[in-house]
Amino acid sequence: MRDGLAPPGFIVCRETAAPIGDVRGAEDGELAQAHEAALRSRKPPVGDRASLLDVKIEMARRALQDCRLCPHECGVDRTAGGRGFCGVGPRAQIGAQMVHLGELPDLVPAYSVFLSGCTMRCVYCRKPDLLERPEEGEVLEPAAFAREVEEGAARGARTLKLLGGTPEPSVHALLQALRQLRTPLPLVWESTMFIAPQCLRLLRGVVDLFVANVRYGNDTCARELSGIDRYVTPAMEALREVSRWSDVTLRHLILPGHVECCTMPLAAMLEELLPDVELVLLDQYRPFWRAFEHPTLSRRLSDDERGAAIEAVSARKRLWRLSDLT
Repeated sequence: MRDGLAPPGFIVCRETAAPIGDVRGAEDGELAQAHEAALRSRKPPVGDRASLLDVKIEMARRALQDCRLCPHECGVDRTAGGRGFCGVGPRAQIGAQMVHLGELPDLVPAYSVFLSGCTMRCVYCRKPDLLERPEEGEVLEPAAFAREVEEGAARGARTLKLLGGTPEPSVHALLQALRQLRTPLPLVWESTMFIAPQCLRLLRGVVDLFVANVRYGNDTCARELSGIDRYVTPAMEALREVSRWSDVTLRHLILPGHVECCTMPLAAMLEELLPDVELVLLDQYRPFWRAFEHPTLSRRLSDDERGAAIEAVSARKRLWRLSDLT
């Protein structure tokens, strides 16, 4: 992540000129070209010219009219009240926000914002209210959100962490809020990496660190436990893309009964994809929500499973670390 001297990505985007005049009146192709040109040039804006962040905000606004921000590609018009798999409509909702200490040491204290709605339905979810009632919570109003983050920074927050649920369905509102935010907190985006290229394009240059909670080593388990038809390919493609322009922290929650089918194949995939990136191996699984409906998930990890996961990663000679973070 950034060393504290360089400005966070969202501020760089806000201070980068976009070679375009009327953002709202531009054709989609013009916006896309201006976006790519601004990413390459990094020239400061002159006068009242649009910034790279302005272009991203407009692209995100239009994306809601035919939403394909995640691999479900629902195609609903969220501006007209449509809701796809994630359940998020035209507005973003905040389930909770706080200065948080229970995180990776390099990130704390973090101002953590839990966004409602999610692109997956993990039966062991610890915050199912964000899945079941995505329309509830505090509406994310950009100016008010920026003030709350700034107050969190005054209380000691060193980073701004966005999670959920998952933050991808709320990217349009988050970008608007970042235009208002003046405190230069590095932006941390926590996700299962079930993200589509449309959303990744908006996040490029904005996010300083992805905390990637990689879930499954095959699509069968993803379908059974998270209600999605495919996971592995979109997640690995998203990881490959973001590693080109952002720092990445890899995390994997060991699930009981899923060491051989998920942890072990993930180790092989991640070793090939990101061989130099440390993986935080989480072994603190506890059953929540609907996990009790699945015999393998209704219990804690056994010592044998924990040992097998450690052996699997050790055999690959990766930089792995056990953690009991909550």
